[in-house]
Amino acid sequence: MNRQQIEQAAASISQRLNTMGVEMKQMFFERDEVIDDLIRALVAQHHVLLLGPPGTAKTMLAKELTSRITGARLFSWLMNRSSDVSEILGPYSVKSMERDKFRRVLDGKIGDCEICYLDEINP
Repeated sequence: MNRQQIEQAAASISQRLNTMGVEMKQMFFERDEVIDDLIRALVAQHHVLLLGPPGTAKTMLAKELTSRITGARLFSWLMNRSSDVSEILGPYSVKSMERDKFRRVLDGKIGDCEICYLDEINP
């Protein structure tokens, strides 16, 4: 890619992210800062911690954000006191263990997604 193509691609991505933010802000009342932070974290590939009482649209925001990204997969899990690490990371592969290797089966778990939402992390 030459410089002009890179600049055009960056402008296109920037416009799509801006549109995503505007549309989500129209859907979620009084969540402008959270939406901006989610988009910033997405671009920077960082985490976001949303604290708030039940019913403040935390789960809906994660689902809506994921739905707007082509091909993105969301891993969502409701945590509780008895949550096991294999529920999040995936169980160990029995076949791998037979060969003295400890590998997890990631299908449908946190390592197999682009966006993760863990609910009730401090029950």
